[in-house]
Formats: sequence, C-alpha cells, structure tokens
Amino acid sequence: YDDYGFFGGGAAFGASLVSCVISNCQSYLGGGAAYSVLENCLLSGNRAPAMERDYGYGGATFDCDMFNCTLAGNSAANLGGGAYQDSGLMTCNTIVSGNSCDRGFDFGNDIYGRGYYETICSISDQDARFVDAARGDYRLSANSPCIDAGSNALVSVAHDLDGTNRIFGARVDMGCYEYRHQAAEWPV
Repeated sequence: YDDYGFFGGGAAFGASLVSCVISNCQSYLGGGAAYSVLENCLLSGNRAPAMERDYGYGGATFDCDMFNCTLAGNSAANLGGGAYQDSGLMTCNTIVSGNSCDRGFDFGNDIYGRGYYETICSISDQDARFVDAARGDYRLSANSPCIDAGSNALVSVAHDLDGTNRIFGARVDMGCYEYRHQAAEWPV
C-alpha cells in the first residue's frame, strides 16, 4: 500500500506475485506493477502520472502477465488506466473495469496496447457489477457477468483472495474473488 516507484511498478518490478493486494501506489510506468506475473491479485487505487509530457502508462500494470486478477479504480495520465499491455502478454480470467485515463476512452480507460486476452471482462464490454466499488469491495454481486465466465484450464491456485476454494460452481469466476451465494439469495 501507498508505495512509489520511479520507473516501473509502484509496488512490484519483475516480480511474481500470488494472492496480493496492491493499492494506492504510483509509478510513471505501471502504477502498481511492471514487467511482473500476477495471479489472483487485486490492484486498485493505483496511478501512473505523467512526467512532463512522457510516460503515465498503465495505472495498475505495465507489461504484466495476469491470471484471475481484478484491476479496478486505477488511473493513468496518458495510456491504459487499468493496464498497458505490449509484446503479446497474457491477460486471462481477469476483470479490468472502472479504470480511467486522463486522455479519455480512445487512449484506454481500461486496457491499452497489444496482448493476448482470453476470457477477459472489461467495462468496454459490460459492467463487472462489483458489490460496492465506491467503498473498495470488488467482490462480485449476484448479477455479475463475470460469474462462471472464466476458463478452468487457466487456474493454478486452490484458493481465491478471501482464502476460499478457487472454483465454486461449474466454471471459475473471473477476477480475484469467487462469488458465493448469500443465504438470503437461496429460495425458501
């Protein structure tokens, strides 16, 4: 939390992170992480500011491989409010939603760049429908299109970020949390 990196990853650079929360960090390239492999991670509130007219790429991540991650509420000055992807990197079973880019939608509020995307839920496609994004609760609500929407073949961890079974239902949920039916939702 609240970390700063000059070039490349406010919290992580060249790292392999599993089940981590990266929040309120900043760097000119990848406010939260750069050149890393992220699995089952939540990145929120990170920022990639500009340095004069340069940089400000990837509010949450810059050139990272991501599996079952949630990138929400991040921002960038120039390109990719959620993620800046290049070089054919992988983004799988990942939610990239509710991020912003100072230069606007055409410059990638959620994702900017090239990369390989498999089963990704982006706000440009549809709203991820979090429980309470305004208060930082990025768990999935009952009507989220990200429930049972991922690929089981791309899951390598046994538990989600809350520590419960990673696959609950027919298919893995996208993002770092599995949706759990609340008692009030079950018919009586």
